This record gives sequence, C-alpha cells and structure tokens, in this order.
Amino acid sequence: MDIEQYYKKVHSGDKVDNSELLTYIKAFPCIILWGASYLGKEIGKYLVNHNISIDSYWDMRADEIGHINEICVNSPFPDADADIKQNTLIILCIGNTAIHNNLMQRLREHGYNHILLGDKIFMGAVCPFDSTTGVNGLVCNGSMTCRSMFCSRLQNIVKNKYNHGGLFLENLTFMITTHCSLGCKYCVSYINSYPKERRAYFSYDQIAKDIDAIFDDVDAVGSITVQGGEPFLHPDLDKIIKKLLEKRNFGILSIATNGIFQISKEKLESLTGDQRLNVAFSGYYDALPKEQLNIFYRNIEFLKENNVPVTVGVRMPEWAIPPTLWDRHYSEEIMMQKKAQCRIPVRCMQVMNGKLYPCLYSVSLHGVGVADYPEDYVSLDQENLSEAIVKFINQPYYRSCGHCGGGGGSTDMAGEQGFYDFVTPIEGEV
Repeated sequence: MDIEQYYKKVHSGDKVDNSELLTYIKAFPCIILWGASYLGKEIGKYLVNHNISIDSYWDMRADEIGHINEICVNSPFPDADADIKQNTLIILCIGNTAIHNNLMQRLREHGYNHILLGDKIFMGAVCPFDSTTGVNGLVCNGSMTCRSMFCSRLQNIVKNKYNHGGLFLENLTFMITTHCSLGCKYCVSYINSYPKERRAYFSYDQIAKDIDAIFDDVDAVGSITVQGGEPFLHPDLDKIIKKLLEKRNFGILSIATNGIFQISKEKLESLTGDQRLNVAFSGYYDALPKEQLNIFYRNIEFLKENNVPVTVGVRMPEWAIPPTLWDRHYSEEIMMQKKAQCRIPVRCMQVMNGKLYPCLYSVSLHGVGVADYPEDYVSLDQENLSEAIVKFINQPYYRSCGHCGGGGGSTDMAGEQGFYDFVTPIEGEV
C-alpha cells in the first residue's frame, strides 16, 4: 500500500475508498493503537466494526484506564523481540500533532517501523464529510476526536467550495492580546517572555481593519483561531467575534482559552447562533490549583448549557517544550532547508497588530522584541494584498528560521507554571 498516496487522498476532501487500507491493516498479526483517548477509541471502534482484532492499546495512563471494550491498555514499549516488532503495526492515535515527530522517532528507535497515523484514518474512514457534502460546523466543532482547527480535510473541503483561482489560506490565527491569566513555563506563545511594555490588548479598530483587509482580498480561509495570551481577557472579544462571523468565506472559528477567566453573560451573545464557532479549552489539569480548575469546569458547563460548542483538551502526560528564541546564525542554505522541511507555514499563519507572520514562532520572536525582520511579515494595509501574501508565502526562507531549532524536548506536565528563559543565549549554543 502507498500510505502517502492514501494520506494525500484523505487531505484532498474527496471521497475515500478504504478497502486497500483495511486489507493492509489486516495483514499484520499484531495491531496496537497508541493513544487510548477519544481518537484511539474511535479508530478502535472502526477497526472492530470491520472485523479487525486489536491486540492492545498503549497509553501512559495505562494503570488508570485498564481496559477499553475488553482490550488491554498497556504502558508504551513493553518488552518484545525483534520478530514481534517487525510484524506489529502501530496506529498512532494521539491527537496532539505537535509531538507526532517526536513519537514517530521514538517508535523507530525502539524498532517499530510499520506506523499509521490515526488522525488520517479518522479523516478518510470515519469523517462523514467530503467536497460533495460540505462540512457541518456543529459536528466538527463538537468533536473531541479530531483537531478540526488543523484538519486539512476540512480546509480542502472549504477550499473546493470557495476558491476560484485566487488565494486560499488553510488556517489563520488572530493574536488579539499578549496578556494572560496564567504564567505557563513552556508557553508556545512565549507570553512569559514578553516584557511589560510589550504586553497589550490590540485595539478593536486595528483588529477589525485586519479582518476586512484579509477576508476581502482572499477567496477563503479554512479555519480561524482567536488566541492570545488569553482572548477572554480582551475587553472587545465579543465585538471581534461578531466581526469575524460577518465573513462567510471561511470554514470554522475557534477561540483558544485556558478556561480560568470567568466567561460573562455579556460575552455570551457573540458566542451563540453560528454553527461555525466553538470554544476550545486547554487541558492544564495537573498544573492548576483547585480554585482555578473550578472556574475552568464552570465555564465549560456554562457554555454547554447555552448551546455553545466546546472542546476540552485531554490530560496530556507529555508536553512539547518550544524552541529558544535567540539567533543561531544559520546559513541561507540551512534556513532554506528548514523552511522547506517545516510543516508549519502556511498552516499556521498569524495576524498580530496589522501584520501577517508565517507562524507562531515568528510572531513571538517579533512580539517579544528579540528581532525585527521586515522580510518576515506582510503589512496588511497595502494594495494588492493577496499578491503580496503569495510572494511572502513563496519566499525561500524567513529570517526567523535562523533562530528556530534550539532547545525543545518535552516535559511531563501541560501548563506547568513558572519561568524559563527562552531569550538569553546559553554559552556554547549560539
């Protein structure tokens, strides 16, 4: 089976014939699903319904979970000889795609070379939507199984509907504030690294201007994220959401929140009545005190009671540490290689205060004040904006690529509070 061709078909938004996939899976004497949460359960159900036996699940919470539908849940990488590993198919059912590369590398280091991605199987075999049906935001936004904000299948379904030869953006994130109600040590937005003078609530007028500039000049956007910092801290969040929902040429909209800032009734009106919107709660359960967790759970129930679709992050036994921010002085050749190999642009383009950046790392680098590279952003107030964005996307590299790559790794607590210095170079690593 050509697995990459299957993935390509899945991403396209077209209907998918899964017969070859099922034949491929059935050929393995041993099948293990790594990840026993929502995605793993759905893939397991699909396989069982097609008469495929699952040997076990792997999950770091094995002792807590025990069994799923009478299938044993084990800790990852139990003892096994080389022949067993060679005849084992691992289906990676961990929804956090940010750590997929790390997990794939770990599998291969342990001698497991037959790997399928569960999120791709979900898109191709379980997802009910394709380019002929369109998408239903209530289903996508209400699912705890797929990461709809980064679902390439959804994005291509939207593209096939709206794109008429112009510019289509897969995902667009609006960073509306650099204030937050938490101080996560390994924040992927580097909020703790922002000096006091760079903490801001970007004005509604500027954000509205940015929204009009982009959506009036592109054919469509697959998915939109509103984030910070903590977006519910922004005094004009309701106006920002209403402004975005005026636009018809996008698929879904998600507000990314840590969930510990009390959501008021005044903000509720902007969150109801449009099936494209959901509120995505992060899952920082082990890092938060009881008082904050109580606010977190009350917010979830409050939105559910008022028919606002929500998704809630699962408890993560591992959390990716973002790279450091200082300049590593890579050559142009290396920066070109890094951009070519990076899975982020154009997947996670960011808008902040009148400018469009290629990724969260780049917007953070500039927002924190470590660097200011004019070639790394597009001002949104110019004529022929879509042409400028296309040229920007096709640059051989971004100067931000010269900073990206140091540090990294993982920690065992999502949302751990504290401070880590991402800005000051470590001697010998520059």
